[in-house]
Amino acid sequence: MSRPQDLAKRNRILDAALQIFGEVGYAKATIKDIARVADIAPGTVYTYFADKRELFRETVQSAWTELHTELDRIRRSDDSYPTKLSRLRRTGLALLKRMHPILNGMFSESVRMDLFNVNLERFLDQLEELFMESRERGEIHELQDHRQRRFLLRTIACGLLLQISIVDAEHLDAEIERLHEDLERNEQSWLDMNRMLGGNR
Repeated sequence: MSRPQDLAKRNRILDAALQIFGEVGYAKATIKDIARVADIAPGTVYTYFADKRELFRETVQSAWTELHTELDRIRRSDDSYPTKLSRLRRTGLALLKRMHPILNGMFSESVRMDLFNVNLERFLDQLEELFMESRERGEIHELQDHRQRRFLLRTIACGLLLQISIVDAEHLDAEIERLHEDLERNEQSWLDMNRMLGGNR
């Protein structure tokens, strides 16, 4: 079997795991059910993942990895700081929408495996790099010290994850749209305040 086919099958297993973990939770999810949704034999799952715990970790980690990769791409672009914030908002909310099944009822398991804390800190480091690079280019000014900024960003990120995790699928699109609008307004207020205090853009 060629490598692209292997990768495609692995991704199919991860997609199926996302669905099953989201529907029944970690404890009730079985490899057999995940294999059924992926349309493969249960034994094939073990070719890619040692057990259910590893499969869960990889399912959650794949979403975080996607976010980290996209944030690095946004940070390295030549876009202005406000444009980067806008791209980050759209990317992050789209990913949260896609990950809704596993967030809905699976938040505590992710925390217990320490997947959340490690990836949240990496995410905050990336945001800090984005901020510092934009400050060095003169696009924005320091309005808070590092500790205050980190606290606010952590609070916002945790709040967004929790909010998405508790909304039902029927109201997910409306909630994503509301969060998008609220974040956009808050970003604009912060940017306006930054300009008033001497920002160049």
